[in-house]
Amino acid sequence: MSVPGFFKVQEGEGALAYAQRVFERLYCSDIKEVLIMEELWKTRTPPSPLILKELLPDAAAAAAAVQAAADSSTGSASKALGLPDQEVWSVADSARVFLVSVVKFLQQRQAELGEAVFDKDDDLAVDFVAAAANLREACYGIPQQKRFDAKGMAGNIIHAIATTNAIVGGLIVVEALKLLAGMPEKCTTSFLRIEPSLVGSRRSGRVACLVHGEAPGAPNPGCMVCSKAAMHLTANTETMTLQQLVDKVLKQRLAVNQPYLYTAGGVSYEEGEGLEDDEIADNQARLPKALAALPGGGIVHGTVVYVQDQGQALSFEMHVSHQAEFDPEQHPDGFILSGKAPEAQQQEPAAAAAAAAAAAAAAATTEAAAGKKRSRDEPSEQQQQQDGGQAADEQPAQDQQQAKRQKQDDVAADGAADAAVDAAAGTQDDPVEVIDSDEDDCIVVD
Repeated sequence: MSVPGFFKVQEGEGALAYAQRVFERLYCSDIKEVLIMEELWKTRTPPSPLILKELLPDAAAAAAAVQAAADSSTGSASKALGLPDQEVWSVADSARVFLVSVVKFLQQRQAELGEAVFDKDDDLAVDFVAAAANLREACYGIPQQKRFDAKGMAGNIIHAIATTNAIVGGLIVVEALKLLAGMPEKCTTSFLRIEPSLVGSRRSGRVACLVHGEAPGAPNPGCMVCSKAAMHLTANTETMTLQQLVDKVLKQRLAVNQPYLYTAGGVSYEEGEGLEDDEIADNQARLPKALAALPGGGIVHGTVVYVQDQGQALSFEMHVSHQAEFDPEQHPDGFILSGKAPEAQQQEPAAAAAAAAAAAAAAATTEAAAGKKRSRDEPSEQQQQQDGGQAADEQPAQDQQQAKRQKQDDVAADGAADAAVDAAAGTQDDPVEVIDSDEDDCIVVD
């Protein structure tokens, strides 16, 4: 396993200087990068960065103590510093243990860097894990643990992860076999119960099951995986700069106008209106840096970059892969971009026309229906001109005239409804149904 670029020891860098640089990156710079994403902290307490100079104000004395502990013959950093296993360390003590652990690894076990595996019987590994966890907990306001408790937790987590991965991996293979067999309708979403439940009938027999399945649900519009397009970028993450990613990939190839990109590790970059001067300066300072060297963990092999366009309704994921060299003839830009290019979401003209036609249809039939009802309720001109003293034998002729006029109004109303429906149907594909009742006429767009 290779060591990421930032975590490589630089030429001429001492072990203690390296340990301090890693501390500043993990517990200060990365935390500050995460704080930039304000939407994450609207309902949660934001983390607090740790400043090494504030934890260990006497830098010279602290450095001498750390170096002396690192040079000691004991393999445990905490024992070299005289810290107990059964007490919770202060944040400053955890910082000392972290620094001593890193220095000891560099000085005494450098060959294991990048390949070290946690073992609860390895005192130096337990010291490093306990100190790193406590420092992270201090950043996020989580209660810190004793070294003894951290040792038990870490030892159990290793086995729990392996067991969980095995179960999930087996279930994924089962569903993949259904897809390969051409039976996607047989796919299920599986759930693991805390306690087994009985399934089956008395006749066929009941069995106790821990895993239950049901038909997969519809894609979640709020899910990053279900709702957004995905691109794949293959590039040399150690030489490609953020400036090249923004200009050549996002703006030139994907037509992003005002990019806002971020990663789960804390990398972020933003353009657009509403930014403060210091935010613009911070963003500009990141542009010349190589992707792998960006604060917040960098953009390296396997990183997922989430991209939004502040100027249009466009968002997608970009999965990054590292490749050291490219054929200049086949890939003159120095990168490979694949996947379906995302498109901004906007209302289609046909949909807008259909909506307008439906509204016009509804208005036309409402007006026609209103005229029809008035003709039923109001007396005709002939009736208004009739004298109240007309003879009773003229009433049948009046009734016949009123019925004729009402029939003409009915025909006119129905014709208006048909015309409105034809106009709506000519601009949309959805069926339009006219419901004719005795009271009113209306259009229902289904």
